[in-house]
Amino acid sequence: MSGSSKANAKNNKKVVEVANTNNAGNGKVLPQQINPPQVSLPTDSYIPSYLSELVPELKSYQQLIEAEKRLDVYLARKKIDLHQNVSQWSNNGVGSAFSMENSLNRRNIENTKYLRVFISNIAENQPWQDPSQELSAGSWTMRVEGRLLDSQNVSDANRPKFSSFFQAIAVDFKKKKNESSSNKNETDTAATTTTTGLALPNQNQDVEMKDVEMKDDVTKQETDIADAVEWHFDSKNPVEFDGLDIKRQGTENIDCTVTMQLKNITGKELDYSPELASIIGLSQGSLHTAVYSLYKYLLINKLLINDESNNQGPSSSSPSSENTNGEKTIVQLDEFLSELLPNSNIDETVPKPTTIKLVDLLPLINQHVSPLKPVKINYTIRVDKASTYGDCVFDLAVPNPQQSSNAKEPSEESKEGLSLLAELNNLTTEFKPKLQELDMEASALQLQLNDSASRYQFFKKISSDPVPVLQEYIASSATALKVLSGDEGYNEDTVRRSQFYKDNEAILFENLGVLLANGRM
Repeated sequence: MSGSSKANAKNNKKVVEVANTNNAGNGKVLPQQINPPQVSLPTDSYIPSYLSELVPELKSYQQLIEAEKRLDVYLARKKIDLHQNVSQWSNNGVGSAFSMENSLNRRNIENTKYLRVFISNIAENQPWQDPSQELSAGSWTMRVEGRLLDSQNVSDANRPKFSSFFQAIAVDFKKKKNESSSNKNETDTAATTTTTGLALPNQNQDVEMKDVEMKDDVTKQETDIADAVEWHFDSKNPVEFDGLDIKRQGTENIDCTVTMQLKNITGKELDYSPELASIIGLSQGSLHTAVYSLYKYLLINKLLINDESNNQGPSSSSPSSENTNGEKTIVQLDEFLSELLPNSNIDETVPKPTTIKLVDLLPLINQHVSPLKPVKINYTIRVDKASTYGDCVFDLAVPNPQQSSNAKEPSEESKEGLSLLAELNNLTTEFKPKLQELDMEASALQLQLNDSASRYQFFKKISSDPVPVLQEYIASSATALKVLSGDEGYNEDTVRRSQFYKDNEAILFENLGVLLANGRM
């Protein structure tokens, strides 16, 4: 052996020993790693396309993979839906009497009770009762009371009181008719003078008169009230009672208005306008219920059009340049939907639009919903009768008070959903090891298939043209041997320049692959 060969072999031996010494955890020299690391699972599940022609069963395998993906997506969606339903049942279930599902028109009998309200008054020391009494001694007592219509005993301490169903109660006593008429004349004179002084040449007289009329109505309501009694619920100092008594001096009948605001009325419950109620068949409900019901009306009557050219309405005359949701969907307006349009009854000479965009439907619905109004009852306090008990009686739908105590208890739907989720989790945990085992077997078979495919390609090339293939194989093996032995023959000054790596990128990439495949890096 020549001197240069001995020197190279000696240097290679030192390099191997140093590398193995650095990799050893306990300081011992490890043997050189030559064989590639064992890979139990393939890193890529790709199957070459040419194998599908050679192995017909691979097409069925690909269809099975696609079916498995669809099944996984379907199960994941159903699991998410089940989680959402259980959460919704827990939050908006029996404990929420005014939820969307339990609206005033669809509420379950179990979640709704009726409160019977009595408004009455008694007269005392009136001239017709005792002529010897003076007029100033006459008085009357008004009472607003109520009781829940159920089978619970009246003497039960846990029975809900009348005040527990209301947030506020107000009684507005109106003035006498002669006083009201004199005040009205004074107000009309002031309003006429004000209107004449504020008239402008270019101002719309109709709009001006409407503003004046609205102001007159508010002023009239304020001037008609002679006295008012209000009660408001105070959470810091709650007071419960079964009746509200109001006593005043007087010997004449008095008109009053009783206003009652129910408790636990959330912003979800809204009043629908008569135009909207005539279409969806509901007078109250949430905004979501109104949108969903109106959309069902459009689907049932086939009023949705997916053609922008059919749009003739002014609100959708300029088509949008962006294809967003609802921009290309047109709603055909029938005679009932046309009543929802603003200013539909002002000027009949102006042609009404026949279509609108679907995205404009929600703003249109918002114009026909309003917060729930309090209960208002007009009542006349009569002093010509000793008692008017039973003359004014009405029922109010209120939430079941027992549901508030059972709000923390899960409903039957929630329990069923939780049991389904628990069963699904148990099945997933039970079958997970089996599925993992099957996946490993399929991956191992796929790895063998790809290895067999590589061998098949190699031997096929040899059988078709053996000489060039063997020459290429020998050249590739020789290059790999040089890479593994570290004898590539590169000049040290050349490899220090970046241009070397740019010019030999493909060769270096192949060399790195050889080193990684043989565990040398």
